[in-house]
Amino acid sequence: MTLVKFYAVVRGSKATKLLFIALLALLLWGVLRSTPPQQYFDNSDKVLHLLAFGGVAFVGRLALLMMRGVIYWPLCLAFSVGLELIQGVLWTSRHFSVFDAASNFAGVLMAAVAYLVVKRIVGFESGKRYSGKRS
Repeated sequence: MTLVKFYAVVRGSKATKLLFIALLALLLWGVLRSTPPQQYFDNSDKVLHLLAFGGVAFVGRLALLMMRGVIYWPLCLAFSVGLELIQGVLWTSRHFSVFDAASNFAGVLMAAVAYLVVKRIVGFESGKRYSGKRS
């Protein structure tokens, strides 16, 4: 299956929306639970933050195509930092970390770039010129 066909199948589909809901629930559970994650190596939690927020933001963009990119991406960025702030308020065993918030933010930025690259590749493969108007 080519990237164009795969993109056409997954974008906005019910399966993609269900995957987004499942990933979002898993992310919320991981970030808002009372105990911090296990450290596998120094700063392994930062890598987890980067990958989790990047994955959720990317799949969320595929699932929520009805929302304009100029609204979706800033909301994701605010959500990424806001969750880190909330966890520090909810639990005394957890605290706000600037580095965790930066990892969350970087994950969302990584997802935005990946989405734009995929969209551009798909546009070229399908013979459409990418206009850059909607993301």
